[in-house]
Amino acid sequence: MRRVEIGVVVLAVLGLADALSFWLFPAPPEAPPGTDAVGLVLGALTVVLLAVWWARRTRGLLIGAVVLRALSALLAVPALIFGVEGALWVTLAVLIVITVIGIVLVAPAMSGRASRAVA
Repeated sequence: MRRVEIGVVVLAVLGLADALSFWLFPAPPEAPPGTDAVGLVLGALTVVLLAVWWARRTRGLLIGAVVLRALSALLAVPALIFGVEGALWVTLAVLIVITVIGIVLVAPAMSGRASRAVA
């Protein structure tokens, strides 16, 4: 597998985890209303965009998926700063780091020259 494809798999797994977190790891009671729903939507859209990207290899789809993953990671930051402790804090921090790694791996495919070479 090439670097970009590994990054796409990483981002897709994160999207799938977001989509399933509503059932597997629901938000704590002190979380704002709709937190689980936002995770579900961001995760499902990420998975759809990356599945279509795998078939078509267009830069716009990859950029859309990266934006959704970045938004999901940014939405976890307030919980890290103001809310959660212990294992949930560590989990959120690790997910943010993995998101950054996935984005770095797919970055070459988001530039004009590299996407022609990768696709």
